[in-house]
Amino acid sequence: MRPYRECWLQQEHGWVSAARWTVHHRIVASLLFLLTLLLVPEAWGAVRYVAMSGKNNPTCTQAVPCRTIQYAVDIAGPGDTISIGKGKFLESFGVIIDKDLTINGAGIFSTRVFGGWPGYSVFHIQQGATVTITRLDVMFGHADNGGGISNRGHLAMEYVRLWSNSAKINGGGIYNDADSMLSISKSEIAHNSAGRAGGGLYNLGIVSLNEVRIVKNDANIAGGGIQNGDLLIDVGGASNATIERSEISYNEPFGIDNAGWMSLINTTVSSNAAVGINDEGGHTVLTHVTVAENGKGPTDVPSGLRSGLGGTYTSAGEFALFNTIVANNATKQCNGCSFPLRHRQPDQRRHLRVVLVRYPDWRYPGWRRSQARAAQAEWGVHTHPRA
Repeated sequence: MRPYRECWLQQEHGWVSAARWTVHHRIVASLLFLLTLLLVPEAWGAVRYVAMSGKNNPTCTQAVPCRTIQYAVDIAGPGDTISIGKGKFLESFGVIIDKDLTINGAGIFSTRVFGGWPGYSVFHIQQGATVTITRLDVMFGHADNGGGISNRGHLAMEYVRLWSNSAKINGGGIYNDADSMLSISKSEIAHNSAGRAGGGLYNLGIVSLNEVRIVKNDANIAGGGIQNGDLLIDVGGASNATIERSEISYNEPFGIDNAGWMSLINTTVSSNAAVGINDEGGHTVLTHVTVAENGKGPTDVPSGLRSGLGGTYTSAGEFALFNTIVANNATKQCNGCSFPLRHRQPDQRRHLRVVLVRYPDWRYPGWRRSQARAAQAEWGVHTHPRA
């Protein structure tokens, strides 16, 4: 407390303010330093290095790097960073991450992480882990779910290429489990396949995509590019996907299959084999989206079910369109409703609400007509009972 005593003694000389400021400035600086330590512990984490020329050792330093990613992950502490050099890294049983880590490569086409034995995802993010993966390729993984990446935690990816992975069931490129969070930006998901659904991406949790290309993926049943939600396992409404400034193209059979909540903004859905966006009783909002040239690719889906927008397999779904183009799709622009739509108010012409009327049991056409009339009365749109 001596500085404060001097402060008051020096008051008559006019130095009290300067002395007080010096004391307060030091106190504030100390508090900010401590606060930084508390809020950003990862900034003080160690960096573990992995290189093709390395050898597994207890430190994984830059001077003495490790050879395998899994070994570096095992010795790392929460908040550490794994820096992977250039080369092709074969992880025979995949990389299992159960702690908060950052995985940085040297760049796509430079750092390539390969899957090894069938049955293992290339990366497996376990529940409770918060992980960031950047600047690398994830390739040739094969698992029951999530051939490239299986996420059960919180995962953020940037500048990542998921290429040529496969799943026996769901999520050839990536599988995002229920209650999990996934964020992808400036990345590509291409040439992946799934035996059932979600050739590129299968989501049961929360997904955010920004500047992502999802192209040339395929699935045997649905959601060649993206499967959001899944009514067959009673997970629909809890699945949430937001897609911005992205491209979903050349997937088979559908670009997107949505059974949950989905919002697309400034995105192109084009040239998918059977349907651009298929809605399985979900809610899909399109804002500044182009849905074009879908339904013209090689696929087993009958020509009468090909379209830009559709509700091919399930009872009902909803699309809300804002400043969106749906054009040049075969054989219909919207399967399950008439197009163009009519509106109650002239100022709603840029806001279309499409209620799909499609039921799996085709033996009750009269019931379908009544549902169509109910949708028309509620929303002011026209749906054709036979569409």
